[in-house]
Amino acid sequence: MRRLVFFALLLLLVPLTARAQHCGTERWAVKTGTDSDVSKIDLDHPQKVSIDDLRQLHGGKKFTKKELLQHPKDRVDPAELQSFTLDATMIAYKREGGPTGDSDYHIVLRDNSCPKNVSCTVVVEIPLAACVDTASHPGENRKFILDHTTKARADFDAFVAKDKPKNLNIEEKFRVTNTPVRVFGVGFFDFSHGQRGKAPNIFEIHPVLRITFL
Repeated sequence: MRRLVFFALLLLLVPLTARAQHCGTERWAVKTGTDSDVSKIDLDHPQKVSIDDLRQLHGGKKFTKKELLQHPKDRVDPAELQSFTLDATMIAYKREGGPTGDSDYHIVLRDNSCPKNVSCTVVVEIPLAACVDTASHPGENRKFILDHTTKARADFDAFVAKDKPKNLNIEEKFRVTNTPVRVFGVGFFDFSHGQRGKAPNIFEIHPVLRITFL
């Protein structure tokens, strides 16, 4: 009985966010660089882009959910084989927790590159490093993505620890901010599911491999 009480108390001491963390499913291999095309990604020559540049990829058109889910472990467009660097302003972020979340940091970036009267935003995401590690397999690109995702996640965790108000649960609500950043990561097409800040073509930088606070 004493042992049961001890473990019950220990469980209560574990933060709820830690217990709620789990990995995603839909195109998860592509999101974490553990797909069959990972060796083809150009990580050595990232393209420096604006948000408007990213919004024009694939002719500015989005893929349907059906089209994307036909490629759970391979890439659907040349932009998914490219790495990018982007300087922009982070305007909101959230950790995707809860029963349906995949533990990614969902980050909304904005710049002034789009035509006037257009909300010029794009989503970039940082996976939980443990989720990337779980799906890892051999290869130089694979190791690069795992190592850099781990560092990017730790850097963003440190930023969040200093930035977020104590009374805000960032698994339930977005933290609004105004923080200049530089991100480096791999291209990814998602499908529309009500994401805050999504580009019209639902293009993202996912995973983010480096984030620098300017």
